[in-house]
Amino acid sequence: MELNNVSLKYKNKYLIKNLNLEIIDNEITGIIGDKSNILKKILVDKHEIDKELDIKNMIISYVNEKNFLTKTVSDEFYLVKNDIKDKDNFIEKILSSIKMVGLDENYLEREINTLSKTEKVLIEIALSLVVNPDIIIFDNIFNNLDRNNKLIIKKIILEL
Repeated sequence: MELNNVSLKYKNKYLIKNLNLEIIDNEITGIIGDKSNILKKILVDKHEIDKELDIKNMIISYVNEKNFLTKTVSDEFYLVKNDIKDKDNFIEKILSSIKMVGLDENYLEREINTLSKTEKVLIEIALSLVVNPDIIIFDNIFNNLDRNNKLIIKKIILEL
């Protein structure tokens, strides 16, 4: 994905002005600064800036510190089922995404409130993988994790 002279304005204030950026497939690109508002603007108002970003037909997955909406991990996966184009083999896709982040299928029956912060981040990543995204945006996923758990998450991201 390539951005050329992209500007994003919100309430008459530039969030981004004349940004040029090339995001290379299978590479990690970092954004430093007030990225959360910029990312939300891109994701929420995607239809307004499609021409500039050329992301209209891309599947973008957003992983952040969020509050889960259901009681169990499996229920969270069923919430994203509607976002999946190819619903065939849905269970296999769930199991595959869980394994990709180093967890086993027993996590599917776990209640969200019993998971550690690190396990919640891993579930978030697995949820993003099940939709087979073109781009995964990670926003503040390392907050409140100790050094060891940050390294675990980083290793999994690098292996994706």
